[in-house]
Amino acid sequence: MAKREVPYNPLVPHSQAHRTPETDMEALLMAAPHQDPERSSESLLHLRDILADAIEQLDPKFRFVFEGCVIERRSLRDLGRDLSVSKSTVDRWKQEAVKCLRVLLEDSQPIKEHLR
Repeated sequence: MAKREVPYNPLVPHSQAHRTPETDMEALLMAAPHQDPERSSESLLHLRDILADAIEQLDPKFRFVFEGCVIERRSLRDLGRDLSVSKSTVDRWKQEAVKCLRVLLEDSQPIKEHLR
């Protein structure tokens, strides 16, 4: 999902203008008049828990690759070196991990509501 461009709000210091609000109240304060507020970190915690549970259910090899690529932002080549496999193999494992996560999360009602 693309990040929404945050409009200028004179009540919010410039250093805070492009960060995700931590609470719902802060999201309301950061929103421009007549616009829906951005989702706060606090309101996304339950989605993070659902995703963490799904990641824990992955095969250990897929979990290692997914966490390395997505969470730690390591390169395919770097992970391949650690696993003694090619980067194309690591890429296939990452794609397989994403497929497994889609299957695990496709029936989750909170995820469906968030993606609407």
